[in-house]
Formats: sequence, C-alpha cells, structure tokens
Amino acid sequence: GHIERGRYNPGLDPALRIAGYFALPVEALFSLEPFRPLTDEIYGRKTS
Repeated sequence: GHIERGRYNPGLDPALRIAGYFALPVEALFSLEPFRPLTDEIYGRKTS
C-alpha cells in the first residue's frame, strides 16, 4: 500500500483506526524517524 511505500502519511483519524485494529499504540506503528528493519530486530543485527 501507499503507507508502506512512504507515499501517504495518514491523518490522526486513520492512524488511530489502524493502531486500534492492531491493538497497538500509534507510536508503535508511526514515527518521524525510520524504524530499524524487522529482520534486524528479530535476528539482533545492528545497522550502521
């Protein structure tokens, strides 16, 4: 989707709905800073 490709930044209402659907806080899904790749989190790799 557009969110995953960085082509769309959802407003507060869609962001809250997405977070609610996954039962997660908004900050777990959206950030102004890039998240570390999930594979790094799972396998403990460090990015430079």
